[in-house]
Amino acid sequence: MLAALLASLALAAPPDVPVSFGDDLRPVLARACFPCHGDDGRRKGGLDLARFATGDEARREPRLFREAIRRVRDEEMPPARGPALGFAERALIVRGLAALLDPGDGPIDPGPTPLRRLSRDELGRTIRDLLAVDVDVAAHLPSEGGGGEGFDNAADTLFVSPLFVERLLGAVDAAVAAADLSPWESRDDPVAAFARRAFRRPIDEADLAPYRGRPFADAVRAMLVAPTFLFRIEGTRAPADGDAPGAVPVDDHALAARLSYLLWSTAPDETLLARADAGGLRTAEGRAAAVARMVADPRSVALAERFAAQWLGFDRLVTTSAPDRRRFPTFTPALRDAMAAEATLSFDRIVREDRPVFELLDADGTFLNATLAAHYGIDGVEGDALRWVAVDDRRRGGVLGMGAVLTATSFPLRTSPVVRGAWVLETLLGTPPPPPPPDAGTLPADDVRDDGLSPKARLEAHRKREECASCHRRIDPIGFALEPFDPIGRWRDAAAGQPIDATGALPGGPPFEGPVGLKEALLARREAFARTFVERLLGYALGRGLEAGDERSVRAIVDALLDDDGRSSVALLGVVESVPFRYRRAEAADDAPPGGEPR
Repeated sequence: MLAALLASLALAAPPDVPVSFGDDLRPVLARACFPCHGDDGRRKGGLDLARFATGDEARREPRLFREAIRRVRDEEMPPARGPALGFAERALIVRGLAALLDPGDGPIDPGPTPLRRLSRDELGRTIRDLLAVDVDVAAHLPSEGGGGEGFDNAADTLFVSPLFVERLLGAVDAAVAAADLSPWESRDDPVAAFARRAFRRPIDEADLAPYRGRPFADAVRAMLVAPTFLFRIEGTRAPADGDAPGAVPVDDHALAARLSYLLWSTAPDETLLARADAGGLRTAEGRAAAVARMVADPRSVALAERFAAQWLGFDRLVTTSAPDRRRFPTFTPALRDAMAAEATLSFDRIVREDRPVFELLDADGTFLNATLAAHYGIDGVEGDALRWVAVDDRRRGGVLGMGAVLTATSFPLRTSPVVRGAWVLETLLGTPPPPPPPDAGTLPADDVRDDGLSPKARLEAHRKREECASCHRRIDPIGFALEPFDPIGRWRDAAAGQPIDATGALPGGPPFEGPVGLKEALLARREAFARTFVERLLGYALGRGLEAGDERSVRAIVDALLDDDGRSSVALLGVVESVPFRYRRAEAADDAPPGGEPR
């Protein structure tokens, strides 16, 4: 199909002839797409493509049109029963939309650089490292929702409310009261030394004036609630040879902070600050050396605890409805903690050992202790400490066989093929289904019923409505492949007294059987998985949702990742070397919060 598509690209229009959204693309979309996603009242999946009249309007929703490119390219859309779409028209859509999202010439736009407050987790880790205390600062602070690419470090969700300020003051008081400040006071100028680390940059007497003349503990308290600590205030430096054109490089200390909060979720240490002082982050070699040191540091587990947990959803293991303890008495806190640790350590191993990110889909082992191994039915594992164990059974190894993921995508009393299928589509393939219509109805909370129907038959009866079926046809076959795992991730051969039918299929793909078949189908679409991983990692690093201008950076990182067998270091360094990570828009360089000054 790829050869035919490439040939049809030449038929659609010469490479040097631009494709106009209004004149070239929209008429094809009107014929092939508007009948189902148009302005005549038929908006399947809640999607109305007819509302996009110009290329500028379409460019504002890059995720939607990246998904459109994928579905048209993979011949998922239009559906077989829909309008026919020839190779030339299909290629015109793919080429035209790709060019719309990324014209491919001129400087890369770094995108917006929203002012970012430290998240509650970042505050907790930063204060813990500065004061060397075990006080759980984050537990004192209000919870924060996910924004941007779905992470709690997204700038657009990090407000400073009166409740936040009140809780922060109490948390800081508790942390300072528990701290031993004598290591700081043994220095010549403890206020200056602490301010440099807390504000993450060089400081001068103007910075220190508000804190002079106070007892040191009071000065520390004041610095830990100052805007220059709470916000990541970034300065810029003058462009130099080798810098990206049309963008302003962030200064060395801002870049050091971007690195430390990406990899450690805390402030730069003295080594990283010293490297920034010496200009050691201005070269690719210097940045690569810094990343290598930071990945080798135990603090890099934060990338698994924060990025991977939120992306893969196993952070919900303790924040959403837990399995019903009467139905599942073996789901103890010890088992739950072991599940979360298995997922965390598996991702951390990929990063620390520079392994292929595709091992998230399929690995030859996993982290187990005696409790989790017994839960999975794996013999020969003893003790409470988790360790890497080679596993021959391909049902385990990789996120599809992890109890943390399987439990987080279930209801308290039953599994949910819909939730699990939607999780695979959104989390692993980057193709989230639309939300259900308001009157879609719900399935029973428990799958133990006397109606004689298997869970699969019951769900098929539920989706008879065409407006529901259009999405369920994509979601359910994926979720059914994971039905052999019960709501807490144990293997089973029957559910609700009926044998399990675990046949499934990815959209537009051949049928497969069970979780192993699903793994193989996902590995056959490794480019989609690689793109999803890169998009989520870049969004997490930037603290915002991705925009059209980020497409060129994403594509370059994905291409490099695929060319190097998916090694995790390629993705990390690709993000660090990307224009959005190292630069700002020139007009955004003067942003500052109330009470703070950019440097």
